[in-house]
Amino acid sequence: MCLSSEGRRNGEALVRFEDFEQRELALKRHRHFLHNRYIEVYRATADDFLQVAAGSFSSSGSESFNC
Repeated sequence: MCLSSEGRRNGEALVRFEDFEQRELALKRHRHFLHNRYIEVYRATADDFLQVAAGSFSSSGSESFNC
């Protein structure tokens, strides 16, 4: 789970899948419900993971957060 600049969980996460099939299955869940929660699924790059590790990733372009 990712944290906002205030240190609170913001509901976002970066997930790494073991294989292509798992990734594609997750991407098919974009804009669907998981139990009672609406989810959005996007592809992330290796650079996105590195930015998160450095604490400088911004999903919206305005707020940085850490996962």
